[in-house]
Amino acid sequence: MLGPLVVFVAAPVAAPPFLLTARTWRGRAAAVGCLPLLSLAVLFPALPFLEGSAALSWVAPVLAVGGVVAIASGVYLYATKPLCHQHPGPGLYSIQHRVIPPARPPRWKAPPVSEPEADSVRFGLFLVTRFDPRMSRAAARTVRHVIRQLLAEVEADPVYRELYPVGRYGLWSFVFGRHLWWHLNAYVPNYRVREGRLGTLIFLHGHGGNFQIQLHAWRRFADEYGFAVVCPTFGYGNWEHPDGVRAVGWALDRCRESDFFDPARVYLAGISQGGCGVGRAGAALPGAFAGLIFISPTMEPDVLGSPEFVRGWTGRPVLVIHGGRDRHVRPATVDAAVERMTADGVAVTYHRDPEADHFLFFARLEETHRLVGGWTTGRPG
Repeated sequence: MLGPLVVFVAAPVAAPPFLLTARTWRGRAAAVGCLPLLSLAVLFPALPFLEGSAALSWVAPVLAVGGVVAIASGVYLYATKPLCHQHPGPGLYSIQHRVIPPARPPRWKAPPVSEPEADSVRFGLFLVTRFDPRMSRAAARTVRHVIRQLLAEVEADPVYRELYPVGRYGLWSFVFGRHLWWHLNAYVPNYRVREGRLGTLIFLHGHGGNFQIQLHAWRRFADEYGFAVVCPTFGYGNWEHPDGVRAVGWALDRCRESDFFDPARVYLAGISQGGCGVGRAGAALPGAFAGLIFISPTMEPDVLGSPEFVRGWTGRPVLVIHGGRDRHVRPATVDAAVERMTADGVAVTYHRDPEADHFLFFARLEETHRLVGGWTTGRPG
């Protein structure tokens, strides 16, 4: 009951700012459709005070108009929903018109009719960069600029419309506690099998969801260094959940079904809360990965110091990238995790940018590509 109640209260409150930040008609229609809930939230608590008042006669017409608006918005969203179900099921897809063999899990349900993912990202960007007290104004401006540029590139590429827009499932997972672990998006650069197989970077998203801009942010890296990039979905990003390792294993199995896969060059990377998934999957599946990459990560000392992790990664490579001004994940906690892994014999490469904050990945995107590319291939960019 708590989940629906949260949605009922939060949706009308979020509708006005969402309407202001939306850039598509579908996004605006979704916001307008939630506005009647705002009238309900205001009118029902006020009904006892309106008894005997002439204003009470306005309640029924207001609710009727609100209902018509909500229904009309729903009809419009359904009638204009994008054709993103052209493939037989969710699975491994590239945005270079190359379809990797799909896998259709039995519990898959098509995404509900809802707002475009890009408008959800714009709304989240508006909130985070203006109301997060841990983000400086300079960092907020940089992050807004980079993400808006990525959004523009994603919206300009029609192939992205073939991918399932599951980013918004992060919110539903957060509210209802459910995890979508059987979906992923992937990018495979143009290649020929006779030229050799590609390395693979499996990238775990942080809190918020598996938005397409994260996959797009790795495209230049994939083209330059010869990697396929695979981004599995795990709800809101609570990779510390026991099913998080299953999500990584499922993504790995889908890679093995594809002809691009080089089993000797698979790297597992994670950003922010995705760092929990990297540590846990690294401990559970050490032989599956050539290296682990933590970016602005949440790191669990008990996992990284566990016998399974130490046994699997002693003498093997781990890359950690972190910002010295990160106020979401304190640098001291990352320092401690690095020291612990190093003491256990893990071959840790630690890059700490003294001027970067928690949004280092987006603010230092090209530098991140260079660091990861040089570390994975042995040829600095």
